[in-house]
Amino acid sequence: MVCTAAGVPIRDPKYYDFRYPNADKLMIIADAQWTEGTDTFKIKLPSDFVFYARSYSHYAYDSDGSTIKIDENDISSIGYCRDYSVTNYGQLSPTQLSLDTFHTVSLWHGEGYWTTGEAFDAIVLVYREA
Repeated sequence: MVCTAAGVPIRDPKYYDFRYPNADKLMIIADAQWTEGTDTFKIKLPSDFVFYARSYSHYAYDSDGSTIKIDENDISSIGYCRDYSVTNYGQLSPTQLSLDTFHTVSLWHGEGYWTTGEAFDAIVLVYREA
């Protein structure tokens, strides 16, 4: 859907991770905060799927700070980055993103007097439908 909206057609994309040969799905859930403030979304991982990897990516540019939280718990923080970008990424534990529970993911981006930056986050799931 993202590629189509961007005018880049993708036909029958494939994904394979040699660490997880039984995984046959990849999902990327992304969010952006273009102005100062917080944006949130909810995510629920069904227990009838097998999740091999849960990870995140966090990017900020020209920001007074940015934070990703899951259920009010800090996952990633980026400090002041005026005129440059910072990217954090890492794994999420099964406790941080447990099954059969709605989790609230929030992305905060701060701007100072002269700052007009942006922040992005993504949750990446490697899994198999049961």
